[in-house]
Amino acid sequence: MSIINRRNTSSRNFVERWEDLPAGDWLETDEYGTHWYLANDGKHWCSTDQGYEVWVDEEEKVVREQPKSQGIKFSWEEEDDDDDEDDDDGVKIKLKKQRLRPDLGALPGVIGVLMALVLLSYTFFFVVPLTEIQIENFEEEYLPDYAADYEEVQEFNYIALGILVFIMFISILNLLVKVWWFVMPLCLIALIGVLIHTANLSTESWNDYDDWYNGNCSDEFYEECGESDQVSIYTSESMFSGYCGGLAFLIIGMRTLSGILNFEYDEEEDDDDYDFYGY
Repeated sequence: MSIINRRNTSSRNFVERWEDLPAGDWLETDEYGTHWYLANDGKHWCSTDQGYEVWVDEEEKVVREQPKSQGIKFSWEEEDDDDDEDDDDGVKIKLKKQRLRPDLGALPGVIGVLMALVLLSYTFFFVVPLTEIQIENFEEEYLPDYAADYEEVQEFNYIALGILVFIMFISILNLLVKVWWFVMPLCLIALIGVLIHTANLSTESWNDYDDWYNGNCSDEFYEECGESDQVSIYTSESMFSGYCGGLAFLIIGMRTLSGILNFEYDEEEDDDDYDFYGY
């Protein structure tokens, strides 16, 4: 006779009195004095010191694993071998890298930095001091109107300096690909416009002064009286800065235009594409 496994008395497979046994038939008592009972459901009951319980043979008991739930199965829960078999069943999604700007390269940034450095030095160390000297000369000659004109010219010189500093900052961001492609051309257009206006203002002011000087000049008091010598806007100090800014705008504009014309994705596969697989 096999060893009887004693179950917990609180289990439903245990009863304290034989009257509580389910319907069935009594069997013969074994040599150990254990009373056996066969219920109609096929379970064998045996007597114990506490009462009666269902008999379980531990040597013949087989523990079966409960099957996995057949619920929703996600793709990342598949086995490795299943992944190899189902590769062709997935949906291939190809995503392109999104570019926020045309590929301009480093040329616009380099040109912008060089131009800004040159014009900053030229304007700060030459144009601004020269304009300041003109203002002082007109004030010494008691010509406040012409001095006021050149003070306005000086204000635009400082505005040009501010734009140049901003262009240098934008150029550095352009090298780092951290700015929109159209910001640099817009800054150059603003700079060129300010420089042309400054050159026109200084030229008109000087020509007005020259006309006044020669119109009121007397050979009795002045030795250099003569015809008025008009100055061209194209030879103004600010206009030279405008030439440099225009050259930079031409180079950057051509490079930007080339980048815009090539700003289209190829239909062929690209090594930089990202491939995703879904189900």
